[in-house]
Amino acid sequence: MADHQEGVPTVTFSMDRKGHVLSVTLASSSGHPLLDQEAVALPQRAQPLPAPPDSVAGDPITLTVPVEFYIHQN
Repeated sequence: MADHQEGVPTVTFSMDRKGHVLSVTLASSSGHPLLDQEAVALPQRAQPLPAPPDSVAGDPITLTVPVEFYIHQN
């Protein structure tokens, strides 16, 4: 990661019942713009996401999730 940045931005995204991402916003910043940009780009790049089970109501479905960026050294 650039400049050894670590952090946990939180993103809110909406998806349809087929796993297609409809929108993504940054809910809270990691304090590092590059990590925040990557967190926002991640759901779009990962689509189609797994279809939610029938037990999860809604269409679209909105989730807020943390995205953890940590550097592990051996």
